[in-house]
Amino acid sequence: ILMDDIRSRRYKLNKVMVDGNIPHRVKKDAHAVILEFIRSRPPLRKASERKLAPRVHYTATPREQLLESIKQGQAKLRPSASPFKKKEFMLLTTPRRSKTSDIKMDVAIEEIVIN
Repeated sequence: ILMDDIRSRRYKLNKVMVDGNIPHRVKKDAHAVILEFIRSRPPLRKASERKLAPRVHYTATPREQLLESIKQGQAKLRPSASPFKKKEFMLLTTPRRSKTSDIKMDVAIEEIVIN
């Protein structure tokens, strides 16, 4: 800029941010844009006027029903046969035998081994 232009003020300076402050005009424009967007949206209905969808009926699974009845103390539980207890009982009552199995060789393998 020439000295003559400075004296006659024939220049226009752009506003810049100073210490993170935004120029007032930019703030005002952004505020106006936000308000315009809000006003352009359809108005909200009051909560008393809103209709909610009917509730979906939830059916509990048989497992959940059993657990709920146990919590309430209504279920009549009785012991059941457990495969683990049966194994333990069998191990205690029967004498231990070593497990051996006979290996039967195939005829073709026998001939190869013999020859």
